[in-house]
Amino acid sequence: MPREGGGIGRVETVGGPPSGRDRVRIVRGRGRAAGRDRIGLGFGVWLCRVQVAIVYLASGTSKLLDADWRAGTVLRERFALFGGEALAHGVPRGVVDALGSAMGSSVLAKVAIVTEIAIAILLFFRRTKAPAIWLGLGFHLAIQLTSRVEVFSVLAIAMYVVFVEGDVRARSFRYDPRSTLATWLAKVVRATDWLARFDVKPWEPDGLTRGHVVVVVRRDGSRATRLAAFAMVARGIPLFFLFWAPLALATSFTKGGDVGTEA
Repeated sequence: MPREGGGIGRVETVGGPPSGRDRVRIVRGRGRAAGRDRIGLGFGVWLCRVQVAIVYLASGTSKLLDADWRAGTVLRERFALFGGEALAHGVPRGVVDALGSAMGSSVLAKVAIVTEIAIAILLFFRRTKAPAIWLGLGFHLAIQLTSRVEVFSVLAIAMYVVFVEGDVRARSFRYDPRSTLATWLAKVVRATDWLARFDVKPWEPDGLTRGHVVVVVRRDGSRATRLAAFAMVARGIPLFFLFWAPLALATSFTKGGDVGTEA
């Protein structure tokens, strides 16, 4: 959910692809704007989304058409130049040597090409958007650890925010106010929920909350506890998003592991 500074308030995207129904809603205004919503075209948000996709598509396509890139020659030379920096970042020498070999560089080059083209496409489908963003985070962190790309990775990761749906506080984080752990977790969620994904409140005891300190209520009204609850929190908060996929996978092997991939 993009935000806009100043005295206007918060900006939410409303609707689907860029069309007459695609809008931006400005809410919680101040002064003369207080108490009423203002609607504008969401062209700027969609322009940013398309630009992000173009960058990935152009990068992946250019590599695909470059014989040296496809063969892994470019990556092998890059590891020869920046392998020392990868070691300094904590990447094990065995990993650096394996990726810098002829076979390793060839495989890695093909993975990079497929990843960039896939991200450009998958970002625009509701069910694949969250996995695509998670894949992109891992992709850029790997690049940052193994080579020198200046601010590109940081900028690319920051731009993922334009793909966030504008459903403000559509999810709920309910916690046991009598639990020190639950109260602390609630404070963490409030402090890091920069995109206003969760409505954080203490719960009123019911049958489900017995034996739990945290319950997350999804947008469809279903509720998650234990690992599933933490997976949903990680999915909705950018700072913890990288942990979403491992938590969701672990949840799928437990009773009630029903974490979905719909953004």
